[in-house]
Amino acid sequence: MKESDQLLDDEVIEFSPKKPNPTLKNWVVLILLWIGAVIQLFFGVYFTEAQTIISYGLGYSLLVLATVLAFIRFDYGQKATFILLILGTLRLANCLPVRTDVSFGIAELQVHFDVVFLLLLVIHILMNRGYFSKFIKWVLRMVRGKENKLTYEKKQRNAFKENFSKKTNEELLKIAENYTLNPNAVAAAKDLLEERK
Repeated sequence: MKESDQLLDDEVIEFSPKKPNPTLKNWVVLILLWIGAVIQLFFGVYFTEAQTIISYGLGYSLLVLATVLAFIRFDYGQKATFILLILGTLRLANCLPVRTDVSFGIAELQVHFDVVFLLLLVIHILMNRGYFSKFIKWVLRMVRGKENKLTYEKKQRNAFKENFSKKTNEELLKIAENYTLNPNAVAAAKDLLEERK
């Protein structure tokens, strides 16, 4: 490998990072949910109210779906588990034998959360940061809004232009033709090549 190729690899961020292979820690929350689901089925409360039947039906359905997806394509399984945990936190789905609710608000305007599901949600995100990093970045971009995104991209492109200003035209051409790199890096290299003509 040439020195210039190594410099390009070190300086330019890959656009599509590889996802890590799942390990046991990535499965922890799904395993805990299944343990709770089995305990609930054999020793738990019987389904009597319609709301309870719907809540447990949705919870068990999502748990099975998340598990199947995790075996087929792990990142989809993690997202399905995330959805189950969000719905469980909001008390819309359940598959556990215990329900620990916390509510706050005044009179009619109370908000209820399930603490166990909330705790599992936090553990799930912490144990699977690699799978959620792209999703979290997407959410932050949506929150920032399109205007801020354009400003961010412009700043990033200018930073790349500054970093690439001392590169030769040959090195810039390699960057400009490599579409697996960050799009702002490719655009910056093309801009510099255009300016040098």
